[in-house]
Amino acid sequence: MMTFDVKAQTDCDDCHGSGKIANECSSCHGTGNRECSLCYGKKQIRCTFCGGSGFLRCTHCHGLNSENCNYCNDEGNLNCERCNSEGFINCTSCDATGFNRCMTCSGNGKLVWNCTRCNGRGKIALSNSNSDLPEKYKRGYSGTIKVYIDPNWSEEEKQRALTKARVQHRQKMMENNK
Repeated sequence: MMTFDVKAQTDCDDCHGSGKIANECSSCHGTGNRECSLCYGKKQIRCTFCGGSGFLRCTHCHGLNSENCNYCNDEGNLNCERCNSEGFINCTSCDATGFNRCMTCSGNGKLVWNCTRCNGRGKIALSNSNSDLPEKYKRGYSGTIKVYIDPNWSEEEKQRALTKARVQHRQKMMENNK
């Protein structure tokens, strides 16, 4: 058997051990939604069928109302059936909510990326010398641990032994800090 000194690990203070950093999305201010770019939050858009007038030119008399037209009653116009003569229809882009999902944060309200200090692992290995650490990291420093490794073990077995020793050390440190 061989003995190795392995650097103990502690939670990364930047990401609090999660490995991820998240900030509120500046595009949607954390809501996950942005104002609809088609209706500008008004929930309705101008009817494209009648151009927003609410009426269509009579196709029978061509709007001339010069003859007795039974289609438009000599008015030259027909009511727009698409918008019920209101000139506006519900916005199809946002389903008449006034909002679309924010594309910057995919509707999450937060932008998430791997922590740069721990490279997304959530743990940082600390040096054997506690004196060269910045003050904010001295609190989580737990020293080094001894791990016994059999040289005949596979790489997987060696890695498993290292991980097990780190976990046991961390549990022991947590029990002592209660």
